[in-house]
Amino acid sequence: MNTKQKYKILMGVLLLSFFTIGGIANAEGPSGIAPKKPEIKKEIKSSIQVKVQEQKPKIEQIINDVKLKREEFNKKIIENKELAKTKIEQQKTDLKNKLVNIKDEKKKASVEKIITKIQQLNTETIEKLSKKLNQIEGVLVKIESRVSKAETSGLNVETVKKEIENAKNTIKETRDALAKQSQKTYAINQTATEETLKTEIKAVRDSFSKDTRAMYDAIKKAHESVRNVATTLAKVPRVDDQPKQAEPQEQEKIIINQ
Repeated sequence: MNTKQKYKILMGVLLLSFFTIGGIANAEGPSGIAPKKPEIKKEIKSSIQVKVQEQKPKIEQIINDVKLKREEFNKKIIENKELAKTKIEQQKTDLKNKLVNIKDEKKKASVEKIITKIQQLNTETIEKLSKKLNQIEGVLVKIESRVSKAETSGLNVETVKKEIENAKNTIKETRDALAKQSQKTYAINQTATEETLKTEIKAVRDSFSKDTRAMYDAIKKAHESVRNVATTLAKVPRVDDQPKQAEPQEQEKIIINQ
């Protein structure tokens, strides 16, 4: 083999190597390293799972705090009901004594019926509004869980957290008001006569109506405080870019849906 033939063979090998390496580089990308999409997806999924695990203790603490407050409130309501029941029974005896000088039996029966009905309505209203307040608080729990997730992801949610504390305080004040109302009883004055009976009954009705409006206003205020939290959260940049939240745990569903 002469020198010219050796030269041709060498050039052929070099050209073949060039095209082979170039083809591999193009297939792998500019860096020469093939992208590993499955691994990237796996890393993202793993990162999300880590964040979810980090949130769990916080969310569990939120739920436990809510459960404890509700248990304390329910216990207080039961105690107040028993106190009110004893007081109502005494007031029924007192009412009969007050009405002893009233000759019209229909008026006596009407007064007793009205007073009993007002006491019953008071109990029913407190139970109804307590359930409503639990629902409002359930929404707050769900929002607070979302805020915890956003904070774990590095978003600035300090303003939202302040609104959450305001909402919690408002809910507590509302519960205190309902508990206080559960102790209340209604009765006519000791000095009521047949002539003043109508006025006395009107005063009792007006007093109950005023108390009822105050309870509904407190519930409305609690609702607005939670709505403010949701509105403030919606203003946080990139808060809607967070990964979809996992389904709530069973105890969280109970808190939210009660």
